[in-house]
Amino acid sequence: PSRGAAGGAALADHSWTEVSQAKWDLRRMVGDKARGIPTTVFTISDLHYSSVDHIQNTNHKGLLETDEQHNVIRAKQAYSAVRNLSTVWDETDAINTRSSVKLLSSRHHSLYCFTDSGSGLDSFVLWHDTPLAGGNGAPDSGSKFVYECAQVNNLNIKDPVALDLRTGLVYSLDVSSSEGSLTLSHIPVYDSPVFVIDRSLLNL
Repeated sequence: PSRGAAGGAALADHSWTEVSQAKWDLRRMVGDKARGIPTTVFTISDLHYSSVDHIQNTNHKGLLETDEQHNVIRAKQAYSAVRNLSTVWDETDAINTRSSVKLLSSRHHSLYCFTDSGSGLDSFVLWHDTPLAGGNGAPDSGSKFVYECAQVNNLNIKDPVALDLRTGLVYSLDVSSSEGSLTLSHIPVYDSPVFVIDRSLLNL
C-alpha cells in the first residue's frame, strides 16, 4: 500500500508511503525474477470497497490513485518505478550465475546478476536490505544513498552506469581494473534496487 492504516487490509500495520511502496514493488519484482518466479503487481489502481465488504474503506495498493467513483486521479511513484524496470528488462534477460560481484560493504544487502540475451552484456541489481535508520527490513521513505564499491569478475560490461530504478536517474561510476577484475566505485546504494548496467542498454 501507499499509505498506512488500511483498515483490515494486508500490511496495514506498517507506516507505508508512496516511496516505500515503490521500493517494495521493485524489490519483490527483482527478487522474484532472480529466483525464476513469475510475478505481478497488485493492483493497477486503488480498490474502493463497499460497506458490505469486510474491508470498509480504500485499499491503497494500486499503482494509480483513484477516487471513490473509481476515476483515476494520478499515477503514484510506484507506477513510474514499475515502468522504469519494465523499460530496461524484457523476457530475454536471463539470470547470470557465472559472474561474481562482491559489494565491499558491511551492510546487509541483496545482489543479483543478469545477462541481456540480445547484446550479451551483463548487469547486476543491488540494494541494502535495511534502511539507514534500521528497522525490520521493510523499506522506509528516505532517499539518502551510501556510496559503495564493488569488485567485479567475469562480468561483460563495457561502460557501467548506475540506474536508480525508483526515480529513473542515472549516475556515472568510477571504474578501475587490476589483474582481470574491475572495481566500480561511487555506486549509489540504498534500500531500493539500483541497476548497474551498460550505458548502451539505456535510451538516455
